[in-house]
Order: sequence, then C-alpha cells, then structure tokens
Amino acid sequence: TEVAKAPDTPVATTSSVQPCIFRLGYEAWEPYQYIGVDQKAAGLDIELIQAIVSEMKCQLEFRQGHWSDLIVALKKGELDLLPGASKTTARESFAYFSDSYRNEKFVLFIRSTDTALSQFATLPELLAAGKKVGIVSDYYYGEAVATLYNDANLKAAFVESPLSELNLKRLQDEEIDAMFEDSLVGGAMLRRKGLSDQMGQHTIDLGQSDVYLMFGKNTISEAQVAAFNQALQKIQQNGSYQAILAKYQ
Repeated sequence: TEVAKAPDTPVATTSSVQPCIFRLGYEAWEPYQYIGVDQKAAGLDIELIQAIVSEMKCQLEFRQGHWSDLIVALKKGELDLLPGASKTTARESFAYFSDSYRNEKFVLFIRSTDTALSQFATLPELLAAGKKVGIVSDYYYGEAVATLYNDANLKAAFVESPLSELNLKRLQDEEIDAMFEDSLVGGAMLRRKGLSDQMGQHTIDLGQSDVYLMFGKNTISEAQVAAFNQALQKIQQNGSYQAILAKYQ
C-alpha cells in the first residue's frame, strides 16, 4: 500500500516529497515498550506515539535494542526518536524533547526474605551501609539518584547492566541487594517470571518524574517537535490519549 503523504506537515526526512516516516527505537520494557505476540512493537508508549504520529498523517518504522545502543543510534542519526526518556542537560546537547506525555515512578525492588533492609528509611542510608543496587546503563533515575551515583564514596554501590532482566537475575542470585525499576515495569517482569512472591518493593520513596519523547538533532528540527506537541495536545483533547492510558491502568 502507498505510504500516506503529509505535504502540510513537517516530516522526519530531509525532502518534502518523501513519505513522513519517523524511525523509532524501543527496548524490551513492558508494559511501555515490548515485542507483542504478533512480533510487532507494542505497549503504552508505542500506542501513544502511534496515535500522535497518525494525527500528523505520518508513519513509524521500528528498531528494537538495548537503551545504550539506541542512544548511540540516535546520536548518529540512525534513529529519529526514542520514547520513555528523561530530560537531562547532557541529553539536550544532542536531542530535542517533546512536551511531557506521561510520568513514571521508579522504586527499589528487593528480595522478600531480606527483611534487614527494612531498617533503612532513605537511599543514602542504604548505600552508606554498603548495600549494592542494580541500575541499567544510561538510565536516568532522577536528580537525587544521579547525585549519589556521582559521589566517589558511593560509586561502587551501583552495579550497572545493559537490561533490567540481568539486574533481576543478580538480585535472585544475591549478587546485589536491590534494583531500581519503574513500578509498573518491575511488577510486570515479576509476574511474567513467576517471582511476585519472592520479590517486592521497598518503602523508600524515589518520587515521580516526567517522561518525554527524545528527538535526535541530526535528523529532526524544532519545528517537527512543535508539530508533534500539537498532535499530542489533539489526542489529549479528543479522548484518544485517555482511552489508551485506561487500557494499561
């Protein structure tokens, strides 16, 4: 079938006569982004972006990979956008950001049998006690966690991995004492692996943060980001946005 054209809409390509196609990178991060049973991209982020891009009369091409690799691809101009991103000064050097399209809440997952961890009321206390926490490389967990990560005295407490599943395996094997993960992602992962009775959330509150679409400056203009934001506002106003959210709540 012919790719839909959008002559009056900014496109994700350098020529106005080419189809309006955004190259989107995503990772295995259920329920936001994952490969569905039909072997196609699925999840809350994917559906929201599809609705926004459809409003723009554009289409998506998908590339699945690890977050660190996708960041590199965006910098090189091999991808146009990445979903589920936090806005940081470092990232703003190579990317534009959409308006916030949802929020997220990272929590600490621990082994249910590790009751001794309940004595720690804050993350600094837990880290100062020599406990090790699993993180995913190039993830941003908020300013408070970033400050602790950059503390030379605490650096060894953070154990990096390319994906959340490896953190979970390390937690099972008692190589780490806790792991950071989005509350919904962590819950879905535990249910999928049948570990809900073995792992749970610590009471330490890491707060919520806004989530954005990240656009590579090598291939996307500020005008295109503005057009994307306008389309986001339209689906929020016509009820499509709320209908998609409801499916995952």
